[in-house]
Amino acid sequence: MRPIPAARMHKYAPVGFTPTQAMQIIELYKSGRSMAKIGGFFGVADSTIQRVLKRNSVVCRAENELRPRRYYVDESYFDAIDGEEKAYFLRLLFADGCNHDGRHSITLKLRQSDAAIVYAFRRSIRYFGPIKIITPHSNYANAQRQACCVITSRRLSQQLTKCGCHTRKSLTLKFPTCVPEKHLGSFVRGFFDGDGTICIPTKGPPFVTLTCSHPFADGLNAALLRNGIWSTVQHLRPKVAYLNIYTRHAFRSFYRFMYDSPGPKLPRKAEKFDRAMKM
Repeated sequence: MRPIPAARMHKYAPVGFTPTQAMQIIELYKSGRSMAKIGGFFGVADSTIQRVLKRNSVVCRAENELRPRRYYVDESYFDAIDGEEKAYFLRLLFADGCNHDGRHSITLKLRQSDAAIVYAFRRSIRYFGPIKIITPHSNYANAQRQACCVITSRRLSQQLTKCGCHTRKSLTLKFPTCVPEKHLGSFVRGFFDGDGTICIPTKGPPFVTLTCSHPFADGLNAALLRNGIWSTVQHLRPKVAYLNIYTRHAFRSFYRFMYDSPGPKLPRKAEKFDRAMKM
C-alpha cells in the first residue's frame, strides 16, 4: 500500500501526532516493529499506535506473527488434506477440538485414558510443545481428567476455518469439501471416535448412532450412500441430528469403510466394534 502523502496526512494523524510522526509510525510498523515497541518509542499505548495504522488503512498483523515460536509446529499441516492422519485428526478436531479463531489457537482435548490419541496428534503435526493433564471445573460426578494439547498458530487456525472448523461450530458444522473421497474412511473414523457410539441391545442386532448438526448429517448421509452404506437421519432436536446405521449389512460395510483405512483410531471404540461384529 502507498503511504498517504504528507500533504493529506493531517486528516489521518490522531490528536497529539504530527503528519511526520504518523508517517514514521507506518514506516516502523511495515519494517517489522511491533505496536508495543513503537508505542514505547513514542511514549503511548499500543492501542494508540493501532489506531494510527487503522486510520491509514494499514493491515495489522497478529502481534505474535514475527516472534520466534517457543515450540515448533508444522503450520502447513492443514493446507491440504492429503493423508489418512490429516483426515482423521481434522474430523476429531471437529468433534473434540476447538478453533479459537480470534486468538489463533487450536485445542484438542480428550479424556486422560485416551491420551495416546492426543500424543499421536502431536507427533503427526510435529508439535514440540507439552501435553497438559487438566481437571475439569465441573460438578458433574463423572467428570474425568483430560489430556489437552493447545497450539497457537494463525495459519493453522485460518486453514481449519476454511475447512469448516470455526468457533462455536457444534450446531452449524457442514460436511467439508476439502477432504478427498479416498480419505473419507479416515475422516469418518475421526467422527465416530469423537461423536459416535455403538449400541448393543439385549434383543436385535447392534447399530451405530452418530450425533452432529443437521447440515453435516445430510452431507455424511450422501457420502455414505455413495459408498454403498445405507443410513437414516433423524432431526429430532433443533439443530441436532442423529445419523443411524441399523441393518446388519450396512453395519458391517460401515466397519470396513472406517477400519480398512490405515491411520490412528481410538482403541476402546475399535475393540467394542470388533466385539459387535462377532455377534
